[in-house]
Amino acid sequence: MQEVAPDLPFLLTDFGAAYYERAENGPSEDCAKAIDYLSRARTKDRNDQAALFNRALALEKAQMFGEAREDWEEYLRSFPDSEWASRARAKLQKLPQSSGEKPRSRVLDPKDLSSLKGRNLETLVATNLDDYLDIAAADWLVSAADHRDHQALTTAAQMVAHIAAVKAGDEWLEELLNESSNPEVLLGAQSLANSIRSNRKGDFAQGFREARRARLQFHTVHSTAGELRARLEEAYSLKLSDDGQACLTTLGEAEKQAGFRRYRWIAIRLGIEKGDCLSITGDLGGGLAALRETQKEAELAQFPSSYLRATAFVADVQIEAGDLSAGWKTVMEGLTRYHQGTYPVMRAYNLYASLDELADASHLWNFQTLVWQEAIRTISEEDNPLLKSMAYSRLGTRL
Repeated sequence: MQEVAPDLPFLLTDFGAAYYERAENGPSEDCAKAIDYLSRARTKDRNDQAALFNRALALEKAQMFGEAREDWEEYLRSFPDSEWASRARAKLQKLPQSSGEKPRSRVLDPKDLSSLKGRNLETLVATNLDDYLDIAAADWLVSAADHRDHQALTTAAQMVAHIAAVKAGDEWLEELLNESSNPEVLLGAQSLANSIRSNRKGDFAQGFREARRARLQFHTVHSTAGELRARLEEAYSLKLSDDGQACLTTLGEAEKQAGFRRYRWIAIRLGIEKGDCLSITGDLGGGLAALRETQKEAELAQFPSSYLRATAFVADVQIEAGDLSAGWKTVMEGLTRYHQGTYPVMRAYNLYASLDELADASHLWNFQTLVWQEAIRTISEEDNPLLKSMAYSRLGTRL
């Protein structure tokens, strides 16, 4: 379809409808183009029924269900007696939950987890194992360092460690807990907790310093499990500081060591950071290859959340390389997987952030505004002021 820039509302609506029809069997980006044209039509004529109806359809196809719900509800308020009203009501009733509304990953807090026993416990933890390992390696670690709910945290962590070792052959958390009676290991854990806090606040330099301190403390007492977790946070700090080469140097032999020690979750997380840091240094081919390999490992380990984490980075590298069609396809496949399962909302947010990059590269400014509105809705319940501030700032540039 030839790219033009019509300005009349009815032409914008017609182009939007045409792109939506082609999106049924065509490129993923056609759906975004449809939304952009229809949004422009809505700006010029708020009484255009077809533009609002078709945009709701296109938003649903783009898996932006929160924005689609708003359009369906607005359509029924504005045009309750139209010939399309009954179909709009049916679409609204069947609309899947948005990322911010759907059930989150079923990760219980330590006290609730400690109350479960037997098969229910094994099933719940095994289904969300990489999410539990992620939380145990960050949130639970910070809480333990602050001496909050120590007994519940210890019990819950032991449960997760045992299931990880038996069900996934991952011995990382089990080894770290076995070493936790050593006072020097606890000092390393405290430094690591400080690093995690600093990175969450956006103080990446302090995050790096604390992670390095933790790594050296763990290394002194030969705690490989602790040292590798600290190295992961160290690399993460450097990546967030846009120092890709130092990130790669820090990773060094960590991936091989993690694989040798049967630390599957750590190895996968290290692989994600390696792929992202390679792309930061300009090695887009190497970064994409590392991320693709990590996706395979996450699939084999049955770590679905880690798979989606890697997927967003794959899309980002494809976009950076100028392969926008591949980027659109990767993001849409990731969102489909997200909405078919139960994941932490950050997995959706990262994919919407990739969608923003695609919209920006494709000059789809109206679509980009809706993407950020959907992303902000996704993280509305998250306790992360820095992330929310960045999201609102990004949205503000489009309004």
